[in-house]
Amino acid sequence: MVSEIPEKKAMQIADALGKIPQTVLWRYTGPRPSNLAKNTILVKWLPQNDLLGHPMTRAFITHSGSHGIYEGICNGVPMVMMPLFADQMDNAKRMETRGAGVTLNVLEMTSEDLANALKTVISDKSPKILQDTDWILFYPEFLGGRLVQLDQNVAGVMGARSKSRLQDAHCLGTPSNCCVNSLG
Repeated sequence: MVSEIPEKKAMQIADALGKIPQTVLWRYTGPRPSNLAKNTILVKWLPQNDLLGHPMTRAFITHSGSHGIYEGICNGVPMVMMPLFADQMDNAKRMETRGAGVTLNVLEMTSEDLANALKTVISDKSPKILQDTDWILFYPEFLGGRLVQLDQNVAGVMGARSKSRLQDAHCLGTPSNCCVNSLG
């Protein structure tokens, strides 16, 4: 489906990615946009969770599917969310209200909208998501109301980013993709 992005929209995305100074890895299998900037590398596949766990990762553009949301949160990476269908809109709004990033309407967004959203999440040094909390109620409908407990020594996911990954996170009765146990 991602390979079916209309050419005009792919060019808008490429233009926006070229407006930030960071190197961008874009998982995209469609035709190469003619305006692709030098800072953007197209790949057919990438180890998403591993890249999100890298200490140099500054932002994550996602369609807001559950797995991507879990990976973004567990690795403490702020997100630019562009939901497409199903539960993705709800996921994106829930994460946005919790300070995990910003949501864009992929059908209505412009290149400037995406560039500004990226600059916002990259420059925000005080993301609200999971900071200064010991218990988080996350997706109560999906997880059946179970709680995710963070280790008392971790002041939230963002504080743990300096160690590359969240350490000693425990998911109580939740799917294993929610957080990875005892990463070092």
